[in-house]
Amino acid sequence: MFRAQDDKGNVWHFGEVKEVYDENLKLIGAKVWMDGFLGARSGIIMPAKPAVGTPSFSQGFAKGVYNWMTEGRCGRWARR
Repeated sequence: MFRAQDDKGNVWHFGEVKEVYDENLKLIGAKVWMDGFLGARSGIIMPAKPAVGTPSFSQGFAKGVYNWMTEGRCGRWARR
């Protein structure tokens, strides 16, 4: 995974390489997405100051072999 932190403290996800193996564990290829290629867009993995109630945020988007899009949000965990 390609990640970086900006000057405000947000951690960004810029791309990913995923190796693909066959049933004999032989490497047969890789799936790759990187910001700016084939319409892929980076997103924030972790905001600098997460807080309950803030708007959701894009964690990234990639089409093609990844066909991936996800959003993050800050919530409250139940306490026991």
